Amino acid sequence: MSRYLGPRLKIIRRIGKLRGFTRKKPFRRVFRGRGPFGGKVIPPGQHGLVKLFKTRPYDSSESDYLIRLKVKQRLRFNYGLTERQLVNYVRKAKKIKESTGQVLLQFLEMRLDNVVFRLNMAPTIVAARQLINHGHIRINNKKVNIPSYMCKPKDIISVAMKQKSLKLINKNLQDYYKRMRFYKKRLEKTLAFILFRLKIVKNMSTALQLVNNIINK
Repeated sequence: MSRYLGPRLKIIRRIGKLRGFTRKKPFRRVFRGRGPFGGKVIPPGQHGLVKLFKTRPYDSSESDYLIRLKVKQRLRFNYGLTERQLVNYVRKAKKIKESTGQVLLQFLEMRLDNVVFRLNMAPTIVAARQLINHGHIRINNKKVNIPSYMCKPKDIISVAMKQKSLKLINKNLQDYYKRMRFYKKRLEKTLAFILFRLKIVKNMSTALQLVNNIINK
């Protein structure tokens, strides 16, 4: 199976938010009627209401197969993998005498496209793949254009000293820090309002300082 290149919003509506897949937020339809289904999110698709009514209102349990399928899909879509790549990573993880799930996540997190994304050089893993494919990223001062390259602990990741490369990375970093400042202000205001409503104004400065320390890490 090839890498998914179709619409992304319907994917995250079905299996949940994936930060490495897209930053767009889907419009969620909510059932406005009364009864046990009131306020529940309507599943995506033309026949979403039919799917909602077929579910048991007081039993939200899912089968083991469906849970495993969603976990696999979340990994595949978030990290931008093909089915064969994911199977190969699982086989490698099983050969190591440690927790298979933990080793699998280590393999996925050490991929070059994910490391570039974690360094906030790109808004998504998909964008990080494009940066790598176009030769904007260097590892130990050597050009690497393979997104699945496995990074090592002492590798030095840098940007190509080209005007276009530096401009792209600087723009992504500026967008990231602007977004963090916005989230920080919004979080401070929300927390201050909650503390005021609970009449715990004395602990406000301590709580805000704690939140700032968490954000700045």
